[in-house]
Order: sequence, then structure tokens, then C-alpha cells
Amino acid sequence: MINTFIYTEATKVVDQKLNCIQSIQDAYQPDAIFLLGTKHNQYKTESIFSALSNEGTFISQLFLLVLIPKPEKYTILEMHEMMERKASNILPTTCILLETSTFIHWCSIGHSFAVKVVNSSTPVYCNNQYANSFQIHVESEMNANLLQRTYREGLEKSNEFFSGAELYLIRKQYQLSLFMLHQAAEQALSTFIKMGLGYYIPIHNVERLLRYAGWTNHAVSCIFPLKSEEDKRVFKLFQRSYIDSRYNPEFTVKYCDLIVLRDKVSELLNQLKML
Repeated sequence: MINTFIYTEATKVVDQKLNCIQSIQDAYQPDAIFLLGTKHNQYKTESIFSALSNEGTFISQLFLLVLIPKPEKYTILEMHEMMERKASNILPTTCILLETSTFIHWCSIGHSFAVKVVNSSTPVYCNNQYANSFQIHVESEMNANLLQRTYREGLEKSNEFFSGAELYLIRKQYQLSLFMLHQAAEQALSTFIKMGLGYYIPIHNVERLLRYAGWTNHAVSCIFPLKSEEDKRVFKLFQRSYIDSRYNPEFTVKYCDLIVLRDKVSELLNQLKML
């Protein structure tokens, strides 16, 4: 007997995924879209009134690489934010947005990110003009020595910023302590991303960095869960610290909030040390 609930839910999720990708195609006319990853949630329902139990998984997030021509009206960052907002109205989506010419160049030199994408994924959408453009002709430039140096430097910088945060905490300069924690987290997350994706993302937005890093190390996603209002409040304080701790004289940090964030960044560094 077919469980109609599971069938209906599975069909709806497939439609969401396709609609999400279609919405990007319609709004931005990309040259290609690669599906880099999906996150799934599990569900199970049981009832004394039914002989059947409903269980399965459904897609909860998408991770996409979108290749576009050189933007004329907006910057890449502006288009990136607009694209993610539009797609996430249908299904929560994390995007990497690149100019097509950049990605093709990366393919030609064996850039590690391009190698991973081309060798492990195929476009879910591709303009016919680029049907044979995404091919790797040389070995990846990201060799073992470079990876090790990237990891060592990232870990060292993260630890140094964390030590600075501890020093400012002792001196009761809580705003600067939180800024140093933000820097430690930024360095750690960037290192996760470089090691896992082979791709450098020059941004200071910890929320976005957490999303990228979470696709390479699932434990990272659990450090800042953002489920309760209190979680969101403390995280917003953390986000603001990058600018406000230095330039806003009205910005204040409570000791209790600082300790919560210090412990979370410490956990993040512990995860980095385990790589």
C-alpha cells in the first residue's frame, strides 16, 4: 500500500528544488548552475489511529554554484544577496556566485575549487553556449604542501586573535574583546572554507561564513544554532561587533554575553584543530 503522505511530501520537495533553480534562471539568466549540496531533515509520525507510520527525509537547504556573465547594473555581491533572497523564498539556499569567465579560467589552471566542482558535479542547468566549457586539463594547483600551509596559517591567526580576546577580557575592555573573538571566528571559518571548498570568500559576515563552512564540516553548524530569540540576540551582537566595537561609542557588551560568545568561538577553534 502506498503511503500517500510520503509520496505527496517527496513530490512537493522535488518541486521546491526545481522551482528554486527555475526562479534563478528566470530572474538572472545565468550561464550555468551546479548543485553543490543538499541538506535533509528527517521526519517520523506515528498515531494510535493509523496502522501506518509516516517517515522519510526531505530537502531543507540547497547549495548552488551560479555562473553569470559580467554584471552591468549591480556588483557581484549585490547580485549574490538578491539571488539568495529570491531563491530562499522557495527553499533556503546558499549560493556561490561567479563570473563564468572566472570559473572557466579556474578550470584551465586546475584551481582546486573548479576541480572539485567539475569532477564531482554536473550542471543542473547550462546554456548551450557553455556545454563543453567546464573541463579540467591540468592537475589541481592546491597541492598537499599548500593545503598544509593554509591550515597552519589559519589556525595560528585564529589562536592569536583568541589570545587577544582573552587579554582584553582580563582588562575589562569587552567591546575590543568581542571584536577579537569576531576576528578569530572569521579566520577559523575562512580556513574551514579554504580547506573544504578550495575557495576563498573575502567577506566579514560571520553568518554567511558559517553557512559556507557548514557545508564542509557539519559540526560547525551546531555551534551557533540560532533557534531561540536569545540565540539570535547574542549572535546579532556578535555580528555588530566587527564595526560597532571600534566605531560606535554607544555600543556596549555585557560580560555574560561575552562569555557565551567566547565559549562558542573556543568550540569553533577546537573543531578547526581536529581537521
